[in-house]
Amino acid sequence: MKFLIPLMLAFSSPIPESGSVSSANASYDGNALVLKGQVILDHGLGKMEAEEAVLQRQEMGKDFPFSLIHLKKEVLLSLKNNASLKCETADLDFLSLKGTLLSSDQVVYTDAFKKKKGASTIFRLMSKSFKLQLSKKETSDQKSVFDVDTILATEGIQIDYAEAFMLLADHAIYRKSEIDPRKTEFQSHVSAYPKDSSTPCHLIHGLDKIDAERVDFDLVHTKVSLLHPRGVIQSLLIPEIPHQSLNFSAESLLWDHLKNTLILKGNIALHEPSWGTLISENELQLVQKEKQITSIKTKGKTSLQYLNAHQLICFGTMNLDRDKLQGTADSPLIQGVVPEGQQIFYQEGEIGVFADKAQIEYSAQRTSFQPVLISLKGHVKISSQDGQCLGVADRVTYSPTTRTFILGADPGKRILFINHEENLRLTAQEVHMTEDPTTKKQTVKGIGNVQLALTPEEEAFIEKLFKLNSPIP
Repeated sequence: MKFLIPLMLAFSSPIPESGSVSSANASYDGNALVLKGQVILDHGLGKMEAEEAVLQRQEMGKDFPFSLIHLKKEVLLSLKNNASLKCETADLDFLSLKGTLLSSDQVVYTDAFKKKKGASTIFRLMSKSFKLQLSKKETSDQKSVFDVDTILATEGIQIDYAEAFMLLADHAIYRKSEIDPRKTEFQSHVSAYPKDSSTPCHLIHGLDKIDAERVDFDLVHTKVSLLHPRGVIQSLLIPEIPHQSLNFSAESLLWDHLKNTLILKGNIALHEPSWGTLISENELQLVQKEKQITSIKTKGKTSLQYLNAHQLICFGTMNLDRDKLQGTADSPLIQGVVPEGQQIFYQEGEIGVFADKAQIEYSAQRTSFQPVLISLKGHVKISSQDGQCLGVADRVTYSPTTRTFILGADPGKRILFINHEENLRLTAQEVHMTEDPTTKKQTVKGIGNVQLALTPEEEAFIEKLFKLNSPIP
């Protein structure tokens, strides 16, 4: 027979009838209420279910007059905010506002975060042991309402998030802090930590596997951040090409699940199988579209070593776009001027070029992107690695296929060029320089009002501009 007890047991003072208890069997010894079989408690924390329960510490005049609740076997706590807790045993103390949940398998906390648009984001935290910190509020009708404010999960944890991420770590802390009490908005956040440096947190996203010293989940804004991440990303690459992987390391990673972006910051090293190896000091952003990386954007000093050994160094911003088969690079500006030593640098073979801006067109091979046309402009300086060939122009284009650099001058200006080895000096409106792939020697041809001489001022200008001791960084 099932008993329904509206908390009107033999107490010395009247008890409100707002809370209720039901079970198959019940006994009371004056201090503790012992319930067995299909126990259901209606409480200010939410609905509690278990096979066994012991209720202790009477508080007269309360809507639920037991401040200490022990639950055992198939425990389920359905909280007021639609979250739930499952475990084998639960000890809840509503005077100290603390709780302990244990399970030989896993204690499971589940919550869903509803967005204005789209489906809810599911979050699940699991471990063998939970320590709860509860919060308490009194309603206008003098009823006590409780909520889970903090969870400390220990003894090895697993986090499932957004049906896309799984995290394995040693312990984690869940915090829910109220942002605006008038709107009942909350900022839910989870931080996960490793046991020690030899066993880092391990994040899995499809085929992606990332180790980190710490992982934080922003459950409201659907973001995952990692401290000192290092790992492999495969799920965001072209699926038709097998055995590809993007290897990376950085000081931090922010994965914005809604905006489909990954932002790496600080001492970034990334090998992208289609482009090459990127080394960036400040920031690198991977932009996704239809679950694939469509572009790579960087800020700050970045070096891109192409698969074909071309090199591009940029101190401002760089953007590599898969869809447009195009790359752009811009130098930083201070009051409209590129600071000294912070121009873009492009190198292919023995030739290096400095410029303010760069645009690169690519051809898509099956497994890589190859540069087919490089255009650089703005205070262009071109030199050979041995410093024998030096040129100054307003713009330059380079074709890797023909290995030809075409230097151009703006209207009213001229190109200045020196070849020390051939004792050649010339000025022209356009200069073509072709490198022999075998001998590495350059064939130079001037076009448009060519003059085979430089004034002393022009030659001194070039010598000073290039600082001949180190023409290429």
